[in-house]
Amino acid sequence: MKYFPISVDTEDKKILILGGGKVATRKVKTLLDTKFEIYVIGATFEEELLELSKDYPERVKLKGSFVNRDFVFMGYDYVIIATNDTHLNDHLEETAIQRSIPYVRCDHRSKSSFIMNKVLTQGDITVSISAGGNNPTVAELVAKDLELTLSRINPDKIKILNQIREALVRKNTPNVKEIIEDLYYKEIFTLNTYLEELHEDKTGDQGEQPGSDTNDNDKDTVGENPSSSGSGNQNHKNEG
Repeated sequence: MKYFPISVDTEDKKILILGGGKVATRKVKTLLDTKFEIYVIGATFEEELLELSKDYPERVKLKGSFVNRDFVFMGYDYVIIATNDTHLNDHLEETAIQRSIPYVRCDHRSKSSFIMNKVLTQGDITVSISAGGNNPTVAELVAKDLELTLSRINPDKIKILNQIREALVRKNTPNVKEIIEDLYYKEIFTLNTYLEELHEDKTGDQGEQPGSDTNDNDKDTVGENPSSSGSGNQNHKNEG
């Protein structure tokens, strides 16, 4: 795997797109889901791109200028090379390399230092899909297949699970991973009950799980992890 999918902090970062055509427009639409300041330089711009700059004047900034082999760019955190001139793209790529600016070239992968994956989101869950930069159409088709699966995830449930994990880690609770795995398949009502008991249990034993004094028939109600009963070892290493 040459390109490893990672998430980068886009806040207060500037990204430059060279070219104002259809490819540049698609990239801008994708980047609008980030915190990037988006700068686009080209001799002409697609009508849709012009509309985007009007709709997001603080985010999308267009500059009409001919981009040629002598074009110099600096002061940007990332560069997207999206002109329709292959030879010009060669020179722009060399400039990015010489200036140590991370870049992606859209006409072919070449030596691009990163690629832009297809991204699906559902609440706090993000899925990144890539065909290795070789075939974006394939990535789009796979994404359509995965959208249905992702739509079944309840964002509110994920938020509650995140809050539960944070509370468990603060309490130095053992077996956090196993507890979250068990709670994942329970209903939201059960998760809310579990979270409330966590908050009420602040003065209790940090290793004791909420609901651990209930009988077996109540376990599903409070979302208790069966393995947590009687485990109060503070030296157990947190997991998850």
